[in-house]
Amino acid sequence: MVGSDSAVSYGVDTASHALRWTHPGLKAVAVGTGMVTGLLDGEPLTPFPVGVDLATGSEKWRGEKVYAADMEGAGPATVRISGRRPDGSGADRLLDVSTGQLRADMPPGLGSMECTYDQAQTLVCAHSFGVAAVDPVSGQLLWALKDGEGDRKPPRVTAVWHGRVYGRGVGGPVALDARTGADMPTRPEAAPLLVNAYAGLILDDNRLSSYPAGG
Repeated sequence: MVGSDSAVSYGVDTASHALRWTHPGLKAVAVGTGMVTGLLDGEPLTPFPVGVDLATGSEKWRGEKVYAADMEGAGPATVRISGRRPDGSGADRLLDVSTGQLRADMPPGLGSMECTYDQAQTLVCAHSFGVAAVDPVSGQLLWALKDGEGDRKPPRVTAVWHGRVYGRGVGGPVALDARTGADMPTRPEAAPLLVNAYAGLILDDNRLSSYPAGG
């Protein structure tokens, strides 16, 4: 649980609903492998990436401070952090949530893209001008589609889930293979906003509908 004003995070026992710990200054971003990973207030606009024990809230590791830092979950054991290092150089890295150690640098050119983990094995990054996929363990760029490069136009991504990238292309809804970028054999009837193992949510003409998930 994360506070909404000045950063503060809380650990709550889901069985008893008891408050287990409070961590002022911590903006929690990701939870996994018994660790909470987030950004801890430091100097103005210069937080530290940290990992705290999920059960106790005690700090387990702290990385170097990052100016204008942004952090997002990138897999069950990985977070992505971007910003500027103390020496002024840019940083866009994948960190191990258990240790804070560097897993890999993100591929160049993806700094302005927001990335979403597909809950399987792929990090899908998208912007208005393109879409790309990255292996969250190795940092390897798997594929990329960008405006003005090649014959294929990148879709506007709406959701990613278990190896599929959903979006809207020039000819309507599309689904891509998250690992290869290839069009899936069956074109979807709509582009869902959210997908899980049970259903996909679709917004059409301000009407929200739910469809059973398949495949």
